Amino acid sequence: MSAVLGINPGFGGFNYHDPSACLVIDGKPVAAVEEERFTRVKSAPGVFPAQAVEYVLNAGGLTVADLDAVAVGYSSDAWLERLPLETRALLAHPDLAALAATAPGALDVPRAREALAAATRRLGDLLHRTALFETGERAAERIAERLPGLRAPVRFVRHHRAHAASAMHPAGFADPVALVLDGLGEIECGSLWDTAADGAPRQLRRTDLPNSLGYFYAAITEYLGFKGWEGEGKTMALAPYGHADAAASGALAELAHVVPDAPDPYDVSGLVLPCLGEQLSLDTGRAVALLAELFQAPPRRPGDTLTEHHRNIAWAAQDFLERAVTATVRSAAAERGPLELTFAGGVALNCKLNLVLRQLPEARRLYVPGPCSDTGLSLGAALDVAASHGDDPRHPLPHLALGPGADTDPEKYLTTMTIPHHRPADPAAEVARHLADGKVVMWYQGRCEFGPRALGSRSILADPRREDMVAKVNEVVKHRELWRPFGPSLLAEHAHTVLKGAEPGEQAPYMVVAYQVREEWAERIPAVVHTADATTRPQFVTAQALPDYHAVISAFHQLTGVPLVLNTSFNDKDEPLVRTVAQAVRHFYSSAADVLVLDGTFVLKEAP
Repeated sequence: MSAVLGINPGFGGFNYHDPSACLVIDGKPVAAVEEERFTRVKSAPGVFPAQAVEYVLNAGGLTVADLDAVAVGYSSDAWLERLPLETRALLAHPDLAALAATAPGALDVPRAREALAAATRRLGDLLHRTALFETGERAAERIAERLPGLRAPVRFVRHHRAHAASAMHPAGFADPVALVLDGLGEIECGSLWDTAADGAPRQLRRTDLPNSLGYFYAAITEYLGFKGWEGEGKTMALAPYGHADAAASGALAELAHVVPDAPDPYDVSGLVLPCLGEQLSLDTGRAVALLAELFQAPPRRPGDTLTEHHRNIAWAAQDFLERAVTATVRSAAAERGPLELTFAGGVALNCKLNLVLRQLPEARRLYVPGPCSDTGLSLGAALDVAASHGDDPRHPLPHLALGPGADTDPEKYLTTMTIPHHRPADPAAEVARHLADGKVVMWYQGRCEFGPRALGSRSILADPRREDMVAKVNEVVKHRELWRPFGPSLLAEHAHTVLKGAEPGEQAPYMVVAYQVREEWAERIPAVVHTADATTRPQFVTAQALPDYHAVISAFHQLTGVPLVLNTSFNDKDEPLVRTVAQAVRHFYSSAADVLVLDGTFVLKEAP
C-alpha cells in the first residue's frame, strides 16, 4: 500500500517538454494533470511541474511528506548511454566538418573562430550535463530540491519502460505486449515489452537513435510547413488527400526503408543521423534542407498553398510509417503468435496508424492509452514504482477526468461579473436542443481531462449532421485549417452500428484510434467524417464513465436519431485546454460560439 507521485520533470535534461504529475494511491491513479494547464504555454517546455504536483497532492489529500516514493519517467543512468552518439554528433557538426575539410591557405579565420567557439560551447554543455547525471544520487537531489519536505526516495524509471507501463497496466489484457515508438527517450526510440513473472514490464527489443520514426515524421512535418512535435496531426490529416506517387515515394525510399526480416524492420537513420543537433535533438533546419534536396523542391512555408506535391509527400510519409510499424508488429507476432498489443510513445498519437494496427490479424486486441505521449510518463512511472511496492497497478481507466475541476463556483462568478445565466431542470435536453438548432456549445463539466484530447469535460460541441459546422468551428471558433477533420463523441452502445469493424461492447474512450464510417452513416454525419477516406476518430462514451456527457448525447440522439455529437477541444489555436471558469468565459466571448455550459449553468449570447 503506497502513495507514489509520478512526474515528467521537464527541466535540466530530464526530458524537456510536456511536464506533468500523477498521483497513484494503492496502485490506482487518483489525479493527473499537465503543467501547461497552469502556465498556459502549450507543452510548457523546460518547466518543472510544480503547480501540477501541488494539484495532484491536494486532490489526494496528501502533502509531499506523506509520499512513499517519487517516480521519475526518465533514467539518469540510462542517459549516460547517449554520450558516444552525442559526442559523435557534436564532432560531425557541419561547421566543424567544413573547417576540417578546408584546404591549406584557404582558411576563413573569422568563420573558423565562430565554428570552434560554437563547438566549445556545445562540448561544455555536454560536460555539464554529464556531471548532472553522473550519479543517481545527484540526479535525485535535483528532483528533491524542487519538492521541499520530501522524505521519500526518488526512483528513476527508464523513459520507454514508463511508456510501456502506462499502456500495459490499464489495458486489462491477460498477456499484454507493449510497443513504444517516439522521437527519443534517453537513447532508445523504439522498444518492445512483455510482462515478467512479477508483473513488471520486461524489455524484449530495443531500437536506438538515430533510427527514430518520431524524428522521421517530425522532419516531414517541418518540410510541409507545419511545426514539428505539434503539427504531426496535420501531416496525418493531409495524407489521405494525396496518392501514391513514384517520384515522392521513390525519393523518400533513398533515406527510409522497410526491411521486414532485419532485427529492426525499418531504417530511417539515413535521414536522422545527419540531422542530429544539440543534445541529440532533431536539427529541423538541416532536416528540411536535406529533404528539399531529396525531393528537388523547396519546403513549404507556413501559410503557403498546399499543392499536390505536398499532399503526396504526406501520403508517402504516412504510408511508410504504417508499413514500418506493421512490419514491427508482424515480426513480434511471428515469435509469439497474435498479440494483445498496447502502443505508447508519441508515434502512438497517429490515429490512422492505429486504425491499421487494429485491423492486423497479428494484433488480436489493441489498447492505446489516452496520454500516450510524454505527458503519460508521470502515469507510467508512478504505476511502475507502485507495483514495486506491492500494489496492483492493473486498474482500467474508463475515463481520463483526473485533472482540476472548476476553480470557483460558476454561478457566483457569473453573478459577480453580471453575466446573465440560468440553470435548467434538464441540462442535457437543453444542450441537445441547442445543438440540433445549429448552435455551437462550449461544454465545461467536472474535472478536466488528462492527455491531449478533449473527452467531454472541456469540449466544444456541434451538430455532426451539418457540413457547414466544419467551417464554422474550424474558421471562426478554433481558428485552424479548414481541411482538418473533427471527431465525434459517440454513444458506446451504438458504435457498432455507425463504424465498420466496431464490435458490440468494444471500448475506445480516448479518441486515439480511427475507424471507417459505414457508408449509410457517412452521408448523415459529414462534419465528423474525413472527406478523403471516410474515416473518423471517435470517442465511445458510456453512462458509467461519463454520465452527464452520455446524457447530452442520448438527448441529441432522441431529438435527431443520430447517436453522436461533434467534439473538439475547448481551447483556441495553439493554447492548452481551458482550466478555470474565467478562462472558459473569456474564450466564449472571444469566439463565435453560441452557448456556454459551466457545470450545468448556461450562458447564452442570445436570449433563450
